[in-house]
Amino acid sequence: MPRLTQAERSILAKQLLILEVLFPEHADEYSVQREAIVEGYEIHLDECLVRADFAMSVEQSKEVFETLDMFASLRESAQDLDLSEWLAEQNGGCFLGYDGNDPIEVRYMFYVDYLVNRLGRYRYLDLAGQGYVNSHALMRQTYGEMLSVWREVPRESRTTMTREQIEEIVNAG
Repeated sequence: MPRLTQAERSILAKQLLILEVLFPEHADEYSVQREAIVEGYEIHLDECLVRADFAMSVEQSKEVFETLDMFASLRESAQDLDLSEWLAEQNGGCFLGYDGNDPIEVRYMFYVDYLVNRLGRYRYLDLAGQGYVNSHALMRQTYGEMLSVWREVPRESRTTMTREQIEEIVNAG
């Protein structure tokens, strides 16, 4: 991690102070980060700046869209078959988020939060209000395995899948 100049540290500290005021539910976290930056505790700067490198490529964004679309189609198909409760009980039957402790998956986690809570998309998945949908476990590989099976279902049939197709997707993860 490159060293920050005094000016960069001052700017970051002021931004974190603003975040403390804007988001009181995360004020303690921002305060700790601000202290590390102000005091120049370089060993902790990576923790403070983890969100600074959150560029999401178009491919990564499409992966998130496709994952959320898959869970939406699972949900809709299960509702049509009166299997909503069954699906909710299945391991992998509901979108759990991404791992907030993983440096790659945390980008995905914040992007889902942005899509749901800022843009208002995918609200029908009942993700709003779950914070950052932090799974606390690595999920991209699991979702990728499920997506590979889901992609085999013709597009026009994805919201009217059979129980067997739903089970195959859920069990792929």
